[in-house]
Amino acid sequence: MTDSRHRLLVASNRGPVTFRVADGGEFVARRGGGGLVTALSGLARHHAVTWISHVMGEGDEAMSDSVEGGAFEEHARGGATYRLRLVGRADRTYDRHYLEIANPLLWFLQHRLYGFGWDPTIDRATHAAWECYRSVNERIADALVDELAKATDDDGEAPFVMVHDYHTFLVPGMLRRRLEADGLPEADHPFVQFFLHIPWPDPGAWRALPRGWARDVCESLLACDVIGFQTPRDAENFLRTVHHFLGASVEFRTGAIRYMGSLTRVRTYPISVAVDEFEEHAASATVARLRNRIAAMRPQTPEGDGKLIVRVDRTDPSKNIVRGFRAYALLLEEHPELHGRVSMFCQLDPSRQDITAYIDYLAQVKAAATEVNHRFSTPTWTPLHVNLDSNFQAGVAAYVEYDVLFVNPVADGMNLVSKEGPLVNDRDGVVVLSDQAGSFNELGPHVVSVNPFDISQQAGALLEALRMPSEERRERAIALRRQVTDNDVVDWMAAQLDDITALRSGEPLVVR
Repeated sequence: MTDSRHRLLVASNRGPVTFRVADGGEFVARRGGGGLVTALSGLARHHAVTWISHVMGEGDEAMSDSVEGGAFEEHARGGATYRLRLVGRADRTYDRHYLEIANPLLWFLQHRLYGFGWDPTIDRATHAAWECYRSVNERIADALVDELAKATDDDGEAPFVMVHDYHTFLVPGMLRRRLEADGLPEADHPFVQFFLHIPWPDPGAWRALPRGWARDVCESLLACDVIGFQTPRDAENFLRTVHHFLGASVEFRTGAIRYMGSLTRVRTYPISVAVDEFEEHAASATVARLRNRIAAMRPQTPEGDGKLIVRVDRTDPSKNIVRGFRAYALLLEEHPELHGRVSMFCQLDPSRQDITAYIDYLAQVKAAATEVNHRFSTPTWTPLHVNLDSNFQAGVAAYVEYDVLFVNPVADGMNLVSKEGPLVNDRDGVVVLSDQAGSFNELGPHVVSVNPFDISQQAGALLEALRMPSEERRERAIALRRQVTDNDVVDWMAAQLDDITALRSGEPLVVR
């Protein structure tokens, strides 16, 4: 990793903290989760960071209104400081951007959740919502232009701009157009990188959008110097998409795209876990207490060989929970010798319950869980335990306790559950992992793979994991833990900064 200190402008929909106003009028901050927030801790220790994000609610609005320009100093984990700027309002425009376009339209499209015979339907309301999506992107782009002007005036060199995720697809193109309108020469434009945390599907999926929208997204992203994806498959799909919709010249071997006189590089940076921070969580007293409760769900057998299958998920259709329950039911149906000898614990976070599709899916999850227990429960054995709440510590405790970790998404940009679990598990647990998770690229040799649509195969994979010999379990567990610790979230961010530095200096990129 380069030792140079940089000025960085990070832009995303959701910021690293959200605020509420306490009864006494003071602001109370709640730190967010996820790889990007964790990576900021390391960034802020070594670089001058300004993070631009949209307000999420009334508390954020009040915090933004209380300081000049909506910007103030915040503290990252470990004591480093960074500058946070909150933009926009928690208004109807933002709601339509998030609840109608970003989720579910783009999310469902990019995770291949639509059955095109029925959904999506693009009507006048969707077109109006797209204008709201555009407006929210303009808010973030305007703030970036403002911050760039301030930073460049300070030291004469523009910061690196790092834009994140599908909520902000239009920001890079808007930023470039604003800088051109201000008369800034191309040579003085900032270096812009975009990183996508979710999958990029094949060009056929994007045909569900009006062609002008798809072109707008593609052209905006090609205003970047570098675009980062989680996996080579996502990167290849993007290259195919911009060739299809824009006629851009693409080099599949090098990931170079030439369009309208500009050169964009496509790279892969698989996100990972903050190892030290996560291990601290696993060692906490709260997790230890919850671990005891979860361990009690493991069946007590005379031989002491009861097994616990665990899954930790949001109740998102992409996570494939219902098929997972059906696979577990099929396992119990075909192997009655497992009754009273295996149980499943699920820590499920009810996700996006202001969107109809997610409300409906949660109802399906509850119904599928009830059916499993109705069919197989006995007075002394409950086959399926489901905890429906947002409880991070309970998820970590479940990671420590699993004998089998069941991760079967139909599509996932990465899936950090499959990395977090092996990092802290101390029972030589086996990971059963969908081959459609981005993490499968790295973890595949050490997991039991599943096709997320084939419940028969998933049932067989669970049986294989439950019956795996102890020595093989140990070898796989050690290899998984080594893979995560050797490629953590610090390495993820360092790879991006190394590429940015090399390209700015005219040096060749490292082959990865």
